[in-house]
Amino acid sequence: MKKIISIFLFLSLVIGVMHAQNIFPEKFDNCKIEAFGLESKITSARISNEDLLTSLLKGHSLFKIEGILMMQIYVDKDGTACLISADNKTNIPTKEFNLSKVIETTKWTGNMKPVCAIVHITFKNGKAEVRRLGMDNNLGVHEITDKRNPLYDLPQNTKNKNPSNNPQVMKVEKTNSTWKLYTFDNSMLPYNLCRSAETDSKGNVWIGTDRGIVKIDGEKWTVFDADNSGLESNQNGHTVTWDLAVDNGDRIWTETMSKIKVYDGQNWSIIDSTNSPIKRSGKIKVQDNTVWITGFNGFYEFADGKWNEYTVSNSGLVSNTTRGVYRDKSGNIWVATDKGISFFDGKNWKTYTSKNSKMPADGGRMVTGDKQGNIWIGVSTGKHDNIGGVVKITPDNKWIVYTMKNSKLPNPTVSDIKFEGENDQIAWICTGKYLVRLEKNDWEIYDSSNSFIPDNYVSTIAFDREGNKWIATYNGVIWMNR
Repeated sequence: MKKIISIFLFLSLVIGVMHAQNIFPEKFDNCKIEAFGLESKITSARISNEDLLTSLLKGHSLFKIEGILMMQIYVDKDGTACLISADNKTNIPTKEFNLSKVIETTKWTGNMKPVCAIVHITFKNGKAEVRRLGMDNNLGVHEITDKRNPLYDLPQNTKNKNPSNNPQVMKVEKTNSTWKLYTFDNSMLPYNLCRSAETDSKGNVWIGTDRGIVKIDGEKWTVFDADNSGLESNQNGHTVTWDLAVDNGDRIWTETMSKIKVYDGQNWSIIDSTNSPIKRSGKIKVQDNTVWITGFNGFYEFADGKWNEYTVSNSGLVSNTTRGVYRDKSGNIWVATDKGISFFDGKNWKTYTSKNSKMPADGGRMVTGDKQGNIWIGVSTGKHDNIGGVVKITPDNKWIVYTMKNSKLPNPTVSDIKFEGENDQIAWICTGKYLVRLEKNDWEIYDSSNSFIPDNYVSTIAFDREGNKWIATYNGVIWMNR
């Protein structure tokens, strides 16, 4: 099933304050609510898509409805439902749908205790696609079904006992490339959900997963988790690593348990609010001799043993929700935030948005640059509307924008961009459930139909010494020599 990546950012913010009952902006007050939780890995309150749509479409033609409807539905232990909140982005007003009354007429089954179901419906071209979202401590917000998924359902204390690797292999004649897929079942990978991939100066590959960190030294794989390292486990006993980076001294920086852990090859150290200005950490990026840490409290710069903190209150940063930082060849700093791209030339700040520039959306997902001096930015609205894409700013300030409408970009939500070639002429773009290779105007799109790229999410890509690609995904690690 498809991942609803563009919704994840929105929901991950509101889920963080779930004690506030209403998730969506339209609120309904007719629910008599007991204590409840969000569904997690599998739907516990069940209703067929047909029954739900039949109730919803009474008096309406499916061919005349366009847009997206999201609903937060409370279902008690007897299967009685009521609508808590909604976000209606269709062409039919909420009153005409009579949403609250419609949901009260539906009958749900399968739940043993009160639960909150998140329903996402896309109406397009006379069709309706219904999806359910759940919240898990390790996975964040993700799509769920009424069938168990082996990716999410490993027993809590399961350890990978494979003594060696026997990955799936695929050869693609068209590009004369070989693909290998490493998973929990066929390799020493501790978990299939992988968020990061980096290489160090010695040629080692480092993979961050939701069950620890893997160091790959040729055929030798070493797994670091809470049992054998300075990493910690969460309340479920899982060593979750949200991000990972390698600095110029080959130290491994990882974000775990709201702390930054640093591994120098022998010892582990902790960076948190007691020895740094970091209040809440997020993504980590290393550029030259600088470590950047983004998150929900601005961003932090660590260089030459000193910390600098940038927030809305002490700088011209447009938002404290930051997702990426890059320093260009002139020393200017570019910051991807949820409200635009903030630019700092050392003296003055400026923010680029969809209103004052060619950016197709305001939500910055990442920012980086290539050897040619181009700035590459991934932006999206944070909604499931396919608006967003990649912005390329040339050294002479020409803006080239790639969207789903004007290019072959298959998804607007970009998680990473890396470059290869003597002059970085080839861009590899991780976007949704696709991996894209872009060289000049030649687009190669890899997905589950022509590669091992899974049908959920591509996190990042890294290159080893031989130019082989290591791709971290939500369904394993992929090696590829294209």
